[in-house]
Amino acid sequence: MTHNHQTPIIAPHTKYTYQDTNGHQIAEVDCDIRYLELGGYNFDGNGAIVIFKDGHGNEVVRIDAESSNIKIGGLNPQNENDGDLIINDKIGSEVIRLSGGNAQITVGGAPSGISNGQILLKNTTGDIVLRLNAETATARVGGNGSDGKVKAQDENGVVRAGLDGGTGALLLRSPNGSLFEVTVNNNGELTTRAV
Repeated sequence: MTHNHQTPIIAPHTKYTYQDTNGHQIAEVDCDIRYLELGGYNFDGNGAIVIFKDGHGNEVVRIDAESSNIKIGGLNPQNENDGDLIINDKIGSEVIRLSGGNAQITVGGAPSGISNGQILLKNTTGDIVLRLNAETATARVGGNGSDGKVKAQDENGVVRAGLDGGTGALLLRSPNGSLFEVTVNNNGELTTRAV
């Protein structure tokens, strides 16, 4: 059997709708506004699903409207591809990569030199309270109404050292478990007290 793989020609100013066997619209194509809609009718509890397969027929990308998920790579035991999500800047340089192979997020590092990596975390009011900057190799914690704090824990989850941006204090825990606070006064003298 031979197959004719001619590219279909869609006339301008045309809208196509597709229905299931019960007459419910499940897809729409509008040529004028370059619009494609899938799903929207709740049949058997399923929304629209778009699946991309590789040259061997293995599913490698799935867009699922019912669960609002996009899954990339590793969707089939026969598929050995790790899922990667790559975002480029306006000149085509890779600036963000989410790699499923090693559970890694890479930000910045584009050869163009215009995209130094930064990670910004905001609170519920939209204020930046944590900034990681690759250009200056700095981590800024706090500000915008929040005192920054850094805590270092041991393998058991016990805080062994900490920095308090509100008081400027250094917190240290001794081997026997006692916690001490180190501060500096206006004369530059260090003061240590148990807390």
